[in-house]
Amino acid sequence: MTSARAGGLVLVAAIACACGEPARPGGTVPSPASTCAGAGDALATAAAARADGHLSRALAGARDVVRRCPSQAAARQVMRLAIGKSLPMFPREAIYPLPSTVPWFDRILVSGSTVARAPRLEQSLLMILDALQPVGIATIILDQNNLVGAIGAGAEIDPVLAVHVLESSAFMNLGTVISPVGKARGGLLMRIQLVRDGQKEPVIDVKEGGLQVIPLPAGKAADLYVQPMQSVNIGLGPGRGGWVRRVVGGTYGLIIDARGRPIQVPGAFNRRQEALLSWQTALSGF
Repeated sequence: MTSARAGGLVLVAAIACACGEPARPGGTVPSPASTCAGAGDALATAAAARADGHLSRALAGARDVVRRCPSQAAARQVMRLAIGKSLPMFPREAIYPLPSTVPWFDRILVSGSTVARAPRLEQSLLMILDALQPVGIATIILDQNNLVGAIGAGAEIDPVLAVHVLESSAFMNLGTVISPVGKARGGLLMRIQLVRDGQKEPVIDVKEGGLQVIPLPAGKAADLYVQPMQSVNIGLGPGRGGWVRRVVGGTYGLIIDARGRPIQVPGAFNRRQEALLSWQTALSGF
């Protein structure tokens, strides 16, 4: 039996953002296509401008954009920048598919009120995927009760207890995400097949671009066979596939993120709006 989840590394990411009004359940949220498209660009410009003396001008532009957008736009960019600075501090045994990506992780635990309190859960998931851009096969776990700090403190006293809490229902399993790395001829990245209760489901062709959700109810397990194309890597090496045993469903089942690494957002404003809207629409039905 071949398992595509052999890394065993867990990424814990926490984010707190004070930009904008705090998210309130049931509140009116502007469309991400009209609000978040510019915020990340402006904040990135502000961060990059420090070296060439244009920081004040860039910050003025960033502040103007963030004033009109929800705080998750800023949180997404902050997480992205923080991950970039943290790459040299990851364990030596970590394996990177590309120099600009995070290593292969088995699980990703994300904490922080900005992410956990987003008005819609698909916004939380999209923030995580956009900012961290996981690779390979990883389970996304949300700390919706902000327990990570307490668990970290308790781990110094009883590390086993911390592990048990991580495995408990105290956290929300958003789903397992498959993020292939590489390009293939004709846009076909990989083929996957789910096996539930011993029954094989139709083979799914995964093409470049966009997000796709395969329903798998929370707590239900299934086996998954993944066969990437020749130059595509899911963590076993280019073109190498295998069985992923007992994939446990989460809130969003099984998520296919075929947007590439790093994610390329269209430069033209209208196309960027369409892309951002299509990504959220892919998740909004679950």
